[in-house]
Amino acid sequence: MNCMKHNASIIFRSACLGLLGTFLLITVATGAAPKKGLLKITRVALDRKVFNPSEGQKVTLSFEITRQADVQVVLYDRLGQKVRGFDMPDIQAGRHSVTWDGYKADDKLPAGDVFLYVIEAKTKDGKKATYNQAKETGGIEVKTLEYTLDKETGEVEYVLPKTCMIRLRAGLKDGMFAKTILDWKPSTAGRHAFTWDGMDSSGRMYLLKRRDLDLRLTCYTLPANTIITTGAVTAFESANNPSETKLEDRDRLWATKGKYFHYKHDPRICHQPRFKVLFPSSRVKTENNDIPIVSGIVPLRVELDRRDARHLTNTRFEIMLFVDGVFIYEIEEGSSPFTFNWNTKGYAKGPHIVTVNLVGYDDHIGIVSRKVIVEK
Repeated sequence: MNCMKHNASIIFRSACLGLLGTFLLITVATGAAPKKGLLKITRVALDRKVFNPSEGQKVTLSFEITRQADVQVVLYDRLGQKVRGFDMPDIQAGRHSVTWDGYKADDKLPAGDVFLYVIEAKTKDGKKATYNQAKETGGIEVKTLEYTLDKETGEVEYVLPKTCMIRLRAGLKDGMFAKTILDWKPSTAGRHAFTWDGMDSSGRMYLLKRRDLDLRLTCYTLPANTIITTGAVTAFESANNPSETKLEDRDRLWATKGKYFHYKHDPRICHQPRFKVLFPSSRVKTENNDIPIVSGIVPLRVELDRRDARHLTNTRFEIMLFVDGVFIYEIEEGSSPFTFNWNTKGYAKGPHIVTVNLVGYDDHIGIVSRKVIVEK
């Protein structure tokens, strides 16, 4: 009986080997080979989201690739311009990292801002993979926000569900904007707090205890693959003609199509409009070379800053005038320079605050407030 089982086992193994041999012959004959694994970039992580290069801080980006490949990590600014690149040729499958000191390729330190990192990999047999989460995660308006204002201390507290760009404006409920407290500031997910002094943009009108004070917080998400640098922060300067600036690379990298409109804006023009409020009449005297002393009908002139004039003229704007927070005049089709004849009759003798809101059709609002003294 044992002999019979042994012989049967030998016959079975021989049959299996015969089938395997046939399979190997077929494989060689047809030229087929086992498929290689897919090329993927996974487990991407930062050791910190925000850092200050001017203080010697750095950020480390780590990731995994599933196959041996040439890898490039590139950082872009908000204009879609390449800031820094890291070449990692022919690296093995597994976990890898790069460290950025915040400096550009020319060893210059850019102003504090938001930077997009993109990881690209390519194998010897031409397989490619890209890591860029801008399309899925960037430029989405956050409509429900939790924020509070303590009118005793001036502390503003807000909670963000994701890393966002935020804008906080202070105004009055009848429509006057008094100050842009935060003008599209990048902030990470979580709870934030800061103290506002309660003053308007001129530093002359105290708003904190007013019953008609109105705070307006607006927010949109930044892509998950962004890094925020702090330190020397300067705004993008306006282009001579932003409408002629080609931003195809930025739109592709940051995936702006169909997103919140401020996310789509050229960052060089996405800020408060700059302008002056002048009292050019020869009858106007000045106190301390700054405070006009006025009486009767007084010309008040609004003059755009040359850096913003072309863009605002092309996109159009309106002008609103307030005295001591009370609306008195509006023109829906503004021009520069624009002169309004303000009749001071009926205003009490002494100091008043004149505020001009310049409201762009693309939701940019400039605010200038000036103290004047009315004489009888």
